[in-house]
Amino acid sequence: MGAYPTMVIAQRFPIERVACVVVTLWGLTLLLTTVCTNYQGIYAQRFFLGLLESGVSPMFMVIVVSLSLLYYSPYMRKCPRSNNSMSSL
Repeated sequence: MGAYPTMVIAQRFPIERVACVVVTLWGLTLLLTTVCTNYQGIYAQRFFLGLLESGVSPMFMVIVVSLSLLYYSPYMRKCPRSNNSMSSL
């Protein structure tokens, strides 16, 4: 749900600034967990965390592919996906 608007903004503005803003907002939203006093607050906070986090993976994929050579591009697209599965073990 949040990946599409994030990627549209990342295409219109410098991607490093968009990534910085999204990650900073995600961190501030994470810090707001301490303010939640009931389950409704936690649910709302988790919704906004998911909304902000859903745009990070496609945005970092664009950064990785833009830094790689054209020859290595198909291999580099698989690296972040494989690291996601390795980090969840």
